[in-house]
Amino acid sequence: MRRNVLLAASTALVIAGAAIADERIRLEVDDSEAAEVLAILDASRVSRPVPDESWRALFTTRPYVRLKDREASFRRDFTDDDFRKFVLSPDLAARSAELARTLAEWKKADLPAAARRVLAYLPSEAWIHARVYLVIKPQTNSFVFGGPSDPAIFLYLDPKVSPAKFENTVAHELHHIGFASIEAEQENALARLTPNVRAAVEWLGAFGEGFAMLAAAGGPDVHPHVASTPEDRARWDHDMERVDADVKMLDRFFLDVVDGRLKTKGEIEERALSFFGIQGPWYTVGYRIAVLIEKNDGRAALVACMADPRKALAAYDRIAAELEAKASRPARFSPELLRKIGAESTAKPVQTRLRATPASQERAVNQPTAPPAHLLTALSRSLPKSRSESAARLDFGALRPASTFSAPRRESAVGDARHPQMSVTPQPLPARTAGGAAVNHFAPSSSRWRRVAPQVGLEPTTLRLTAEDSGFRSESYRVLRGALECCFQRA
Repeated sequence: MRRNVLLAASTALVIAGAAIADERIRLEVDDSEAAEVLAILDASRVSRPVPDESWRALFTTRPYVRLKDREASFRRDFTDDDFRKFVLSPDLAARSAELARTLAEWKKADLPAAARRVLAYLPSEAWIHARVYLVIKPQTNSFVFGGPSDPAIFLYLDPKVSPAKFENTVAHELHHIGFASIEAEQENALARLTPNVRAAVEWLGAFGEGFAMLAAAGGPDVHPHVASTPEDRARWDHDMERVDADVKMLDRFFLDVVDGRLKTKGEIEERALSFFGIQGPWYTVGYRIAVLIEKNDGRAALVACMADPRKALAAYDRIAAELEAKASRPARFSPELLRKIGAESTAKPVQTRLRATPASQERAVNQPTAPPAHLLTALSRSLPKSRSESAARLDFGALRPASTFSAPRRESAVGDARHPQMSVTPQPLPARTAGGAAVNHFAPSSSRWRRVAPQVGLEPTTLRLTAEDSGFRSESYRVLRGALECCFQRA
């Protein structure tokens, strides 16, 4: 009788999982293997022999069949006889009551809500189609198995895991499954990379563990271990304290891959797998990257980085540089790494430099410079109202082209001495203006890690926009550059 009740509950759970599916979410929760094991334990508890029919029912459940396939894929011994011995072991019999109670509690979890929560952290074209298997088995691990077409989440039935933690764990794994559904977009981003750079960028995807921690929590203001035990939460907090050191360690790993010091796939995997741990650097560093991007640029900007993780590193570097100006100093990846993998950041405030052909430069020198109103109009049209008002308060002074010099148009690109270039420098301004701009008196310097062509004629006073005013952030750099380029007809 107990066996029939358990199986009926299991079937209802599967139907409920299918019924709530929509176009992007399709979940099937299957606890048939656990129900069959509990039914056998119930029969053996009253000293009744277990009929062959019960064993056949267990060994033909979909979770058991796929579990057996998974162990075979790792060349592990997994036989029906071995599993039979496990089910009839005194240790499992002693735990049958708490296992049954845990199963009943887990089945109350709102997994569709968990799926909707993580979809908010995935591109609009992503989808979550998965089976969730609740299983009783010898090994206590949980994992995802199967390709993108039929992924399955195997969750070990653990009485020490609360329903809230169970839901959080499922949400974490569902984010991975949703992330895998955009594999084609990810492949397009990597298609033209050299083998070494591609290998490094592919492992950047392991930061998805941290992204999944954020998505499962539901936001950057919710602790990722809010549903965990105090011990797990304390371990996470301790590991987050060493994120700066882990950033440097991962930086060395990526450079070793790009530069070929790790030569084989086996060597790369051995080092990379060591960063997983319980929830190692792939989790903690990835979580910091994701949280900083969402808090500073918004969730949409974070989601936009999903298909190409290099965008996440570039965004993180820019934000970390802005935080440095506010006395917070999160560790940054090296400029060398960002350059080599094609994730250059515009983090450092850069003097406004424009490339011009000789003809366009001569026109700019011999003709009056466009009036400041021209620049402010372009800025006002491109910024939200609050930010355009900040821009309007800036006194750009009398802009005029300086003498020719050669300098990079972007901080990460080496200037070409063969082509004359031009710097636009303003007249001296007060040390700080109401709009959040700062005037900096500093001598021109070379790029932080690359030699540039000589710079001649750069006037000592240059305008640098900072991110210290929350209403005048990094897009101001881009808009100002675009406005100036229009005025001086950049080639």
